[in-house]
Amino acid sequence: MKNISFIILLLALYGCGKNVETVDELSAKRMEIVANIETLEKELAKIDSSLLVLDTTKTEKEDLPLVSTYTTELSFFEHYTEIQGQITSKKEVIIRPEINGTVEKIYVTDGAFIKKGDPLFRMSNSMLIAQQKEIEEQISFAKFLLEKQEKLFNDGIGSEVQLKEVQTRYNALKKSMQTLMTQLEKTTLNAPFSGYAEKVFIQTGEAISPANPSVHLIGLDDLYLTADVSENLISDISIGDSVSAYLPSLGKSVGGAQVSRIGKLINPVNRTVKIEAKVVSSNLNLVPNLMAIIKIRDYTKENSVSLSSRLISKNATGNSYLKVLDEDNIVSIKAVSLGKQNGNYVEVLSEISAGLRVVDAGKNNVVEGQKVNVIPTNN
Repeated sequence: MKNISFIILLLALYGCGKNVETVDELSAKRMEIVANIETLEKELAKIDSSLLVLDTTKTEKEDLPLVSTYTTELSFFEHYTEIQGQITSKKEVIIRPEINGTVEKIYVTDGAFIKKGDPLFRMSNSMLIAQQKEIEEQISFAKFLLEKQEKLFNDGIGSEVQLKEVQTRYNALKKSMQTLMTQLEKTTLNAPFSGYAEKVFIQTGEAISPANPSVHLIGLDDLYLTADVSENLISDISIGDSVSAYLPSLGKSVGGAQVSRIGKLINPVNRTVKIEAKVVSSNLNLVPNLMAIIKIRDYTKENSVSLSSRLISKNATGNSYLKVLDEDNIVSIKAVSLGKQNGNYVEVLSEISAGLRVVDAGKNNVVEGQKVNVIPTNN
């Protein structure tokens, strides 16, 4: 280290004796000094290691820096994209009447569970029932006339036109009855699916029309995880990708879902596309609009080497490298290129074999060419 200090002092004195006119010249000189220091440190480390081997008066472990190592291994690597989304239901509707009328009876209350086909409310149908009786009488009389006219026509009495007139009248009354029965059916509104009456908007005796919302019905057996994903991620997400979600309000997670739909339209306002994943059966109390932190597995690789980010260093130019050990515990530098990151682990794209020892604790205290003493670890 005395040699290094002496060289730095000489370089500094040399620099003081010259007028530095520009920032570029000063920066270039600094880079030159740093490069010289790095070279000298490497040479010094090699000399120290050689001296330790040759000096039999010292034990090998006496002056060696202590480090721990991580041994690389092949494993399955996966990457997740994390986005904010929510729980939605495919069974969420606001029931409205199809005809005008007055509410006669309400069968449900706010929050009640309703089975599919159960009545929600009924509108007054007294006038329709009266019309039904009247049309039934007209149909009965029209049928009597038709039978008589057919008999007369078969006996050669009466014209075909008269027969057609009676038939037309009879058929028209039957169609009127069908229309009336349809209207009668529409006076009682039934649940289209099983669910909960989130809100009942109507009251008994209230006159309502198709424009009036009546009952807000929500089903909880067809829930989905939905999110708006940036258009930049469309190429990374595919139908069938694994999906899980953390629900902050419940403090629990749901998994086992898969991407079931990727929207075909990009929102021009925020440049996102809608994605959906059906929620598998869950014991959690899931409800629509519950916030979820959604994780989509968009990348997997078998037999991959992934390392904790703490093992990776960067040089002055921003390139990544590892400090590794050979059989003699001599430090060397190995440049690596990195891929995707999952949590604290980063995929290594460079060719690295299993069993390579990477310096972990103490890596900032050793340099290339230096001999070290390895602390035993579990890895």
